[in-house]
Amino acid sequence: MDNYTATTWYVTPVGWIWVEGYTNPDNPTGDVSEVTYASVPGSNVTIGYPGKKLVAPRTYEASFGVEQQLFEDMSLGLRYIRRWERKLIEDVDASALDMDALMKNGELIWDETRWVPIEVTDPYDGKTITFYGDGEYRAADIYMVNVPGLKRDYNGFEVTLRKRFSLGWSFDLSYVYSKATGLVQNTYWESELDEPLYNNPNAHTNAYGRMSLDRPHQLKLSAVVNGPWGINISTYTRFFSGYASRRQVDSYPLAGYDAGNWVVNAEPYGSYRLPSLFLIDLRLEKQFKFSNSMSFRVFGDVFNLTNANTTTSWRTTSNHPSIPFQYTQGILDARSFRIGAKFSF
Repeated sequence: MDNYTATTWYVTPVGWIWVEGYTNPDNPTGDVSEVTYASVPGSNVTIGYPGKKLVAPRTYEASFGVEQQLFEDMSLGLRYIRRWERKLIEDVDASALDMDALMKNGELIWDETRWVPIEVTDPYDGKTITFYGDGEYRAADIYMVNVPGLKRDYNGFEVTLRKRFSLGWSFDLSYVYSKATGLVQNTYWESELDEPLYNNPNAHTNAYGRMSLDRPHQLKLSAVVNGPWGINISTYTRFFSGYASRRQVDSYPLAGYDAGNWVVNAEPYGSYRLPSLFLIDLRLEKQFKFSNSMSFRVFGDVFNLTNANTTTSWRTTSNHPSIPFQYTQGILDARSFRIGAKFSF
């Protein structure tokens, strides 16, 4: 399920209370001279909209498959998976756009007196990109609603080849090709339902695309072999496409204070991908059996056997003054070992 934690933050009477404002620098006591925002739990958000009550999100899934035995201990399977996520929840700032138009048919009509378009040249590819400066401050008017047209879709096709354990070995091999698309992303933090998609037009630029956790190709192999001296050798090996990524630009270096300080998607999710992952984990295990109900096992594990140092995260903004686009910011954990024992009775 999605991480709809922000619902609790917004509507519960038990939560954080805070005040934002400007202080007078000439006042040595630092008294607040102007309050710009105050948050009292359970009082700052309207649940639902006239004629549109808030309902729980829906997830629908259909799966169709066949499996055929090829040999006495081996089978081939094919499966198609389709998933729809509808009635997704997001917070909407009615002071930023035409709320009636949004709730009627999902139309986005941003308030032109507040959001001023500023066109600049993207230094990465020379194309024009538009930022929206907050030209006229207004107090937020937040609604928690099921935004029309806000959805996520998943299509997947799976092929499996399985050999049951016989003659001292077995394996389970699967390949999945999939595509996941939508507007609100499916990572932990972006599923909180308080993304700025309907609060700020900058957040909506190139927001629709592949899901950030989308991996089109996934190949997995689990296998076990009875080795010499009663030692079982097993592996979990997998190949994954890299996560979907995108290129972003920072408004301030290009448009200055007039455009505020926004980070805008210069290209949609899926325009770039992190490097593919190839991982091998290996286990050696020996069992000592004392009776039908009592046994002792010792095992050794190796994770990331090849010690791959594949990039798992990188810099997504392309106009940072010192950090280049796609600069590596995280890699796979290094090869590691684990030794353990288990006594069963």
